[in-house]
Amino acid sequence: MRAAAGLAAWLLASCAAGPPKPDPTWLDDPLYARHERAVADFQRTRDHGVGDPAWRCDDLCRASDEACQTAGALCTQAGPGRRCDDARRGCSWTHTLLPRACAYCAPPPATPP
Repeated sequence: MRAAAGLAAWLLASCAAGPPKPDPTWLDDPLYARHERAVADFQRTRDHGVGDPAWRCDDLCRASDEACQTAGALCTQAGPGRRCDDARRGCSWTHTLLPRACAYCAPPPATPP
């Protein structure tokens, strides 16, 4: 029981902390910069919608989809490693924080291992 509570607290803290922070040198890559913009757009849109009964689901879905598509492209381009893992976490983070009202968003596309 204590382990489950600890895990729940850790998950909540990691979600509240925001998306993973990239290595600053990766932002020179236009594809990675596009991915980061999509994750930032998602966070900005979600933060703006907190407390608003009319979630901006289309904007959230679009940003999440862009984050996941660019993550897939980055993993294909860079191969396995930190850059791919970071991009996949950004994609996963956006889907984890989608409000229930936005459940119609497509699931994240599979990214290469």
